Amino acid sequence: DYYQEIQKVIDKVGYAIQGVFGDGNPVCYTIGLTPLLGAEILTTAPISLDTLYQMLRTNIDDFIKNKQSIPVDVFSGGYLKNGDELRCKLVDVSTNKDVLNFITVRTCNVDKVYQLYFGDINNILPGEDGYDNNFDQELK
Repeated sequence: DYYQEIQKVIDKVGYAIQGVFGDGNPVCYTIGLTPLLGAEILTTAPISLDTLYQMLRTNIDDFIKNKQSIPVDVFSGGYLKNGDELRCKLVDVSTNKDVLNFITVRTCNVDKVYQLYFGDINNILPGEDGYDNNFDQELK
């Protein structure tokens, strides 16, 4: 069944990523990442579910491979077509009841959850001057 398949992935890779479609953008979230990095991570953006999944997986695999903890500042999350680094940031959303409910209903009780944000078309992050609010990354 579904939960056995997820457990097989966790046993093999150390964690799993689930992608879902909701009322707004697609959402990808981790299951079982807490033992490796101390938290679960979710992300949402107005891009394809496949691309969102790949971006989340690439960043997590880099954290694990480089034995990094969760970055607290802006970091490079890959490269854009023009060769520039994609600016990313992880924000602790553990106090957001909607996020905790979303994660808890789908996985299990967790203490720490981060949301991964990406730079917009101009590589500007949410909260920075000039950010394109049409590149909506809020969980709905």
